[in-house]
Amino acid sequence: MQVQASHDRSQLEDSCTDGVIATIVEFVAAFKSEVEGWAALFKTLSKDAQRQPTALPGAIKIKKALVVLEKVDAETSSKEALLACQSIMKEVLLGLLDVTFALEEEVAKGSFKDDCAIAAANLHLDKAVEWAQTLQRLFASNEVEPTAAALQSAESLGPEILEMLANAAKKQGGSTAEATEEDGKYTESREEWQNVDGRMGCLLDTELWEVVCWRRGTFRYKCAFTRIKEAEEAQEQDEDEAEEAGEQHREMTGLPSEAQLRTSYDALRTMLRAQGPVRSELDHPSVWRLTKDSSEDETATLLHHGIYSSTHLLGLKQQAELAYWLWKYYPSSENIKLADRTLREFVFIVEGIMPDRGWTAEIEKKRGKEVHLAARSAGALADGTEAGPRCGDSNSTMDVLEEEFGSMDVQQEIDRMKKENDVKDEQEKEAKDRKLRTRSKGKQKKKK
Repeated sequence: MQVQASHDRSQLEDSCTDGVIATIVEFVAAFKSEVEGWAALFKTLSKDAQRQPTALPGAIKIKKALVVLEKVDAETSSKEALLACQSIMKEVLLGLLDVTFALEEEVAKGSFKDDCAIAAANLHLDKAVEWAQTLQRLFASNEVEPTAAALQSAESLGPEILEMLANAAKKQGGSTAEATEEDGKYTESREEWQNVDGRMGCLLDTELWEVVCWRRGTFRYKCAFTRIKEAEEAQEQDEDEAEEAGEQHREMTGLPSEAQLRTSYDALRTMLRAQGPVRSELDHPSVWRLTKDSSEDETATLLHHGIYSSTHLLGLKQQAELAYWLWKYYPSSENIKLADRTLREFVFIVEGIMPDRGWTAEIEKKRGKEVHLAARSAGALADGTEAGPRCGDSNSTMDVLEEEFGSMDVQQEIDRMKKENDVKDEQEKEAKDRKLRTRSKGKQKKKK
């Protein structure tokens, strides 16, 4: 694959637009240079990648956008120039998504072995987001409103949807005083959203912004999944060899960095926020109870959690796995809370809101128990409770465990899990012994 050294992360980050471009004239000149590079991206792809159905159409979109960009007169009306740049930005992004998809597909076929290609695929979209953010700031500083699409976000949904959202919030909000407090918090959250994700959705259109966030998050997730699987398999082999040689086990290597996992998680979370602030972010996790109530408000409850489609639910599932990896390989108080909350939310949605729909949360449920026990020991649950039960506290760790997993005796549940782990450890030990015996027999045969 022809990926030049200019795609290296440090060189791309050196040209970061953040805080550098202050005028429309500067933006048009600098963005034009960037788009010229993207227009030539197709030629750097391998022949197989060029034959991908999205590659050539994407390259053509970028070149057409470049032609229009070259005609923009940034020194005339600032409003006209900005609106022209907005339209061009959307076309460039659409083309870039198509071209980089071909690159990502080739990387996947190569089992994510090409680090340079992975970096290039990630950084092209990362840079595109930086350019979009810079353009959005120019709109704000020049007091110009971007051209809005007909449907921008959950805030502009019809009155029926808004009423369903309000009813779902009231049901989960508790008393009137609590609901009023939640409404106040949601108003603050909405204002914050409007100044960040809402502006990006308005600039690029909500659907395009969602796709950009999805692609940035899910490609990194796939890379991480492959690397972690390889690292775990290599670690298992190293442990077998070290045990056979009587040596100490070596530390696991080849894992994705904490920053890579977090970037993927954040991108997927932003996708869920593209259509509006996610109300469930303000929830106390204890309100996510598995019940057998009717599903008349199912749609509103899903929207409450930012789930607008199966892709959004898949995004949350990937978030749950990323959060688990963050805790497992980079343990910290922040990561354990993140894993605890995200796993519980996904389990609640799949098993509590939409059971028997073809989705399963068995793995997440098992991991959730594992994280709960670790959080209980560390005193760091997502709901802010401390380790150990507290008398009279309805949100104690033991109560949360009972609500989440429906156990009449939580200690019995913990003992059962410990017994399962002991059995698993014994089975793994027996498997290792069999491997050692097999290898020993093989060596004896070779000597003969």
